[in-house]
Amino acid sequence: MRVFSKLYFVWFSLIFLMFSGILFDFKNLIFLGAFCFFLAIFWTILRKKGKKTPNINLVALGLLFAALLGAFCSRSLIISNNKKIEKFGGEHYLEGYILEVASREEYASEYILRVENLDGKSEKFDLILVAEYNPELERGDFVAFEGKIIRTESYRNAHYLRNNNAYDYPLACVIKSNAEIELLEEEFRVPLVFSDLNSRLSATLRATMGTKNGSLASALLLGNRDLLSDDILRDFKRAGVYHLLALSGLHVAILVGILEWILKKCLIPAKFRIVLLGLISLFYIALTGFALSACRSMLMLWVMYISLLLQRKRDIMTSLFAAVSVIVFLKPSAVLDVELQLSFLSTFGVICSTIICKKLKLSGYKSDKTLVGFAKYLVYKLAVVGISSLCVFICTLPVVMICFGEVSLATFVSNIFMGFVCEVFMILALITLLFARVLFIYPIFSFLAGLVGNIMTSLVSFIANTENVMLSLLYPASSVLVWGLFIAFMVMLAICLGRKWTIFVPSVIFVILMCVSILLYNGSRSDFVRSEYYVGDGIVLSSNEGVYICDMSDGSFGNLYEGVALAKENCFTEIDGIVITHYHSEYVISLKRLARTQKIRAMFLPMPQNDKEDLNMRSIVRILSEEGVDAYIYNANETLGVLSGELVLSDRAYTENYTHPSYVLSYKNGEERMTYIGKPYFNTYLEESRAFAEYINDSDYLIVGSEGREVKGNFEIFIYLKDECETSFADVETFLLSDYEKYMDWMKIYFDVNYKKYDLK
Repeated sequence: MRVFSKLYFVWFSLIFLMFSGILFDFKNLIFLGAFCFFLAIFWTILRKKGKKTPNINLVALGLLFAALLGAFCSRSLIISNNKKIEKFGGEHYLEGYILEVASREEYASEYILRVENLDGKSEKFDLILVAEYNPELERGDFVAFEGKIIRTESYRNAHYLRNNNAYDYPLACVIKSNAEIELLEEEFRVPLVFSDLNSRLSATLRATMGTKNGSLASALLLGNRDLLSDDILRDFKRAGVYHLLALSGLHVAILVGILEWILKKCLIPAKFRIVLLGLISLFYIALTGFALSACRSMLMLWVMYISLLLQRKRDIMTSLFAAVSVIVFLKPSAVLDVELQLSFLSTFGVICSTIICKKLKLSGYKSDKTLVGFAKYLVYKLAVVGISSLCVFICTLPVVMICFGEVSLATFVSNIFMGFVCEVFMILALITLLFARVLFIYPIFSFLAGLVGNIMTSLVSFIANTENVMLSLLYPASSVLVWGLFIAFMVMLAICLGRKWTIFVPSVIFVILMCVSILLYNGSRSDFVRSEYYVGDGIVLSSNEGVYICDMSDGSFGNLYEGVALAKENCFTEIDGIVITHYHSEYVISLKRLARTQKIRAMFLPMPQNDKEDLNMRSIVRILSEEGVDAYIYNANETLGVLSGELVLSDRAYTENYTHPSYVLSYKNGEERMTYIGKPYFNTYLEESRAFAEYINDSDYLIVGSEGREVKGNFEIFIYLKDECETSFADVETFLLSDYEKYMDWMKIYFDVNYKKYDLK
């Protein structure tokens, strides 16, 4: 194919990007399979071209230079970051200003801080400011405080740090809840001009269109996704249209398209129009914070404009690789940015779809004035959109598998019409923003934009809440299937055999592999129940029927999310139920956040024992009802039907001066029983009355949790356990191993258990 045989810069860029990514971290081999096959195909083409091919030695030298350049860029950044850590690590007095509010929670807030003075000396660098409380700082605030600068990788508790690579901001400054932050007098800084303008435009959109639709318009036009609620972000992801929220070619194209149409109507000369549109696109990218996916679109647009000014032939493949290579050269860590990877592969998929449509003679079809002709035109358009959606899906599938582990099966359907609805909404929102001060114009467009926005969010919500709309990519052999599909598609596209029917081979391969994938997906869930216990005091119960999370912790979000992560590792994309054993005030915040970020079908709450617990219960139920999660209140000793088994929880026993209660959770499936003892169990009325003794003595697996005060001596419980009962202690530090010597000879006792699996058959 001509696109692969003539564009040598594409191969240069591909090798440059490959070596940039690999030498950052050998785990980042996202493009490795594609690279090997691309290289083999390219070398085959070179050999077939014979005399028309440039000197192979020269080509090989160019490819070697690309590899060395990629290695130099990545390693030089790593060396530079290490020098920063050695120079700035430790306790310091910092002065600077807030560039961005990364996340804000009651117990932890994160900001991007530009440091200007360090211990009274002028130093300019960026870091992540992590406050273990909410100091309520805003973008543009000038602050001074004392803090400890550490490696970003050393602090993995915060939300931003978990979802971004540490090469962008290698330094983090952590301040405790008692730290004082002094607000300094505001000064003029250029980066704050664009962020302030962005904030004002976002405020205007929300004032004219309402909070919900205004936030959606701000996310689509200005890249402010932090204004959207977690449940909307979750629904866009589950509907397979999350890419619409990332600034990319669609957003730049709409803005430039509207402005170009206006300039043409104003009879502006072509060359002046091109220069003006290039500057406007640069201003727009600066306004949106230089999002990498948007920068990719802008650079491709500039390459196209330069070719027009120089009257050269345009090539979109060269433009794509050139744009991404420039970004990675200027910012080497960008090669690890998931949004840039998805933007690059999505654009590559669209280019592939245009090649396929030209081969099938679909792209140039025009409608006549008859009804039949118009119907044929719609069919052709749907075919083009469908092929484009399929190509984008196949091209992005490896990155989706590695980074997210699950994919939406609705992406083919939703992309066909959601792209069009999104374009209409953005155009109406842009007109509303431009005429926000004209009283007789903006209400009309604001109403229309709100109507389209409500339709869009309703459709996304409907698709997202469809049962089994997500497919896990963590089942056995998924990586082989995904990479097999991706490589088969690339080889088919590269070879491009002469017959038209061969172009459908990738689609057929996709359907076959998807069917095999679904069979393996269902087969990976066993008929028996797998119980997984983790040290954060939680148990995950899963089988081919579903998955339930039993949380016995202090209500922190991190512990709940750890249970969700285990559920996803078992190929579940939805949580059938979450059972909590007692109440903490943190549950109110944690369950609200969890219900908005994950698809949860039911929540089981214990019957309150006092007014404080009743207040927590009512708050949780209200939150769950808002998120569409069913709430059930159970009584102590009540049997709950879970995964064809029986789950029973005891009453809660509190010890003096300790907020965490003791309780017993027991689950029986078939002939086997697993029992969890929440510490401090000993010396409470639960032990003294032996109210749950029959469940403990009948257990095949006994777990002693990590919550509670130190326990010494009370080991008579082992005398009553049945033979071959396996006992695990989560926190070995609270025990004296010598006290267990007389039991360890004849009992299966395990200490310091961080993660353990039990199969209940």
